[in-house]
Amino acid sequence: MRKVWLFRMTGLKLLKKDILLGTLRKWYQYIIVVAAAYFASRELFNAIQSGLDGGYLFDNGTFLDACLFSTKGMEVFRFDPQKLFQIPIYWFAFQIGIHYIVAYYPEKDYKEYGSILFLAGKSRSKWWFSKCIWCLITVLLYYVVLIGTIAVVTGLNHGIMSLDFTEELMSFFFGSNMRYVSANDMLYIAGIVPFLMTAALCMLQMLLSFWLSPVVSFASMCGLYVLSAYYTAWWLPGSYTMWLRSSYVSVDGISPDNGVVISLFIMIFSILVGWVYFDRKDVI
Repeated sequence: MRKVWLFRMTGLKLLKKDILLGTLRKWYQYIIVVAAAYFASRELFNAIQSGLDGGYLFDNGTFLDACLFSTKGMEVFRFDPQKLFQIPIYWFAFQIGIHYIVAYYPEKDYKEYGSILFLAGKSRSKWWFSKCIWCLITVLLYYVVLIGTIAVVTGLNHGIMSLDFTEELMSFFFGSNMRYVSANDMLYIAGIVPFLMTAALCMLQMLLSFWLSPVVSFASMCGLYVLSAYYTAWWLPGSYTMWLRSSYVSVDGISPDNGVVISLFIMIFSILVGWVYFDRKDVI
């Protein structure tokens, strides 16, 4: 009965199945991003309240302030034995959380359903393209949950629901360069570029999970992010998910435009290589 149902599936039905089994039924995995977003944004509003009480801050902060603070990552790393070693824990939790969510479902679905479709001579490309679209939707939903959680915390702490950041506040936390960056620039380097790069790396991880294994591909992404945190280079994609590393706000930063190009290249590469791989894969 399951085989008959599978054989009748179109590309759209495959995608609906992926969203149901790989996303909606795994809703509890999004607790990771909810917890990280809550504690990160709470840290900002606690700092703001301390500043208001101390008389050195005069604004309650905005929704965009909370988003920027929560997803900042860390500045260009320079080793200094005189300074306290920092770990960008919230950024790391955000990035690793989404990679954990996409780590196991595609390979599991292939073993349970995909191999049956392949043996029956059904479209392998539809199955793979469905997984690619599912990956993009999952990352998008992850960001929606992230933003939604920050919005709730902003409201509970009497912050202003605005897509403008507070110049004085952000300059206090991140330096005077914030005075020369517009809200649109911040949406670009803190929203669009990190989303594209995260989606691209998740798609690459999904491809690697079939070549290696879900565990090894997930571990590889973790290692990539650790390396990106403590070594800044244009060819390390994890750096593009930290807006504090952007050339818009740091003299030694990297160009966000490079991040867009690299992320699109990784996406296209993953889609095409996966297409060829499954088209030639022997499932017997």
